[in-house]
Amino acid sequence: MVREIPESGKAALLAITVFAAVAALFAGAMILTPLPGPGTVRSVSLQVDGPGWSIHYAADATANRTAFALLLEAADRLRFDVSWTSYSAPLDSVLVDSINGTRSGDGGFWWLYWVDGRYGDVGADRKVLSDGSDVLWAFRTYPPTEG
Repeated sequence: MVREIPESGKAALLAITVFAAVAALFAGAMILTPLPGPGTVRSVSLQVDGPGWSIHYAADATANRTAFALLLEAADRLRFDVSWTSYSAPLDSVLVDSINGTRSGDGGFWWLYWVDGRYGDVGADRKVLSDGSDVLWAFRTYPPTEG
C-alpha cells in the first residue's frame, strides 16, 4: 500500500528542496571566488567619492590585493575611518558601513565600489586587484549606474 503525501507535506518538502538548492548555489559561488594569494600588485590607485568630498590614494606596490584591503591601507595611511560588518555563510564577505564618517543608508545612498570601471561582482574583500587597477568607492544610490 502506497500512502499519499498530504499537500502540506509536499509544500514543506518543496520549500526545503528550494532552500537547499539556493544554499548550494551560494556556497558554490563562494568556493569559485578565490581569496587572494600572496604577492604584490603594482601601480594601483584608489578614489573615494563622498558627498562633497574626495580622497585619492596611489600605491607603487602593495601586498593589499583586494579592493577592500586597499581601502583599509589608504584609511591607515591617510587617517580616515572605515567601518564594516563581516558576514558569514552564505555571503562570507564584508559590507562597508561607513567611510570618513559617511554612513551607508543615509539618504538612500550606499558605499559601492568599482574596479577598472566595472561594478563589484563579489564582496570587496574578494575582489582581487591586478597591476594598474583603479578602484573607486562612491556614495551612490542602488542599483548602481556607471562607475
